[in-house]
Amino acid sequence: MKKLGILCCLLLMSCGITKNTVTEEKATALKKLIDSKNFNIVSHTAMPMAGIAMQQLANSNLLGTGNTANNIDLTTNANYFKVTNLGELSVSLPFYGETRSTRFYGKLGNIQFEGIPTKSSFIFNDSKNRYEASYEFKTRSDVYKINIQIYLNSKTRLMVIPGNKSAITYLGVVQGIE
Repeated sequence: MKKLGILCCLLLMSCGITKNTVTEEKATALKKLIDSKNFNIVSHTAMPMAGIAMQQLANSNLLGTGNTANNIDLTTNANYFKVTNLGELSVSLPFYGETRSTRFYGKLGNIQFEGIPTKSSFIFNDSKNRYEASYEFKTRSDVYKINIQIYLNSKTRLMVIPGNKSAITYLGVVQGIE
């Protein structure tokens, strides 16, 4: 029994030793990509606020196998958040969540935008070792505040706070624009 306890401790310690580090080359390549201000964020997971309506939708199995009210797989959904060196954004993100307004122009309430945002900022946060961006833009049916975190391993967290809808977060990766 004592040997089993020691074996378990060693196994747990070995799992904690491996650390996900980013090589200097990857960090430099990401910095070059971000500095070019010509990149695309592709999301693979949507995390809407799980209100009553989202829970009812999940219970009806309309979200698809493996999806829940607050975690939806986007790997088969085309989406993008493109930033160009001209200061323009091109956004197409599927929206899952609750809407507080019935006015829709475009694709059933999905988040769509082409143009120059009304506000934008982009910094590197030294204490958290990540890039942080924020954008604000207005469409015919809503106002959006976007906060983006880009980690050195190229993973992203894109948080959207609409004026007429519930907030939603997207997890994905940043890549160059081809």
